[in-house]
Amino acid sequence: MAIFGSLETVRAQTKAWPEIQAALAYVEKLTRQDSPERSRLFALAADESVKVDLGGGMVAIDAAYMSRPRPDVFFETHRRNIDVQALLEGEEFMEIASRARLTPEQPYDDVKDMIKYRDYADTSVLRARSGEVMIFFPEDGHMSHAVTSPVLVRKCVVKVPVG
Repeated sequence: MAIFGSLETVRAQTKAWPEIQAALAYVEKLTRQDSPERSRLFALAADESVKVDLGGGMVAIDAAYMSRPRPDVFFETHRRNIDVQALLEGEEFMEIASRARLTPEQPYDDVKDMIKYRDYADTSVLRARSGEVMIFFPEDGHMSHAVTSPVLVRKCVVKVPVG
């Protein structure tokens, strides 16, 4: 199941996984006020994103966007990648449900490595704030949405290949 917490907590919980540690090393750069990685992320306008090749098949997607209301989002899972998500500004609700409980709405998209699911109400809900990290494994259906009204979110999602 998903892992959630501060960067330090998530690092401690995943120290046996070198690939996850490599993703978290990139996230740590984003938390440093003087880093070029953070400057690049905070220079993005709403609805802009940039992909960064981290090597070893890992890609970071740094993005700025306005959080969306729950009716405008959907559950997703991935087959080939683990999502390491870090919230650097703003806040969102993160809803999580086991993939086994979800009903696909669209077939697997091999290009996007994503399955989109129908809405599901019996979820676990986390309130993610700036500085928190979430890890979603292939069995974790997940979606993010606005807590109340939309706010600007700055987030990094590192795609870590499974296996």
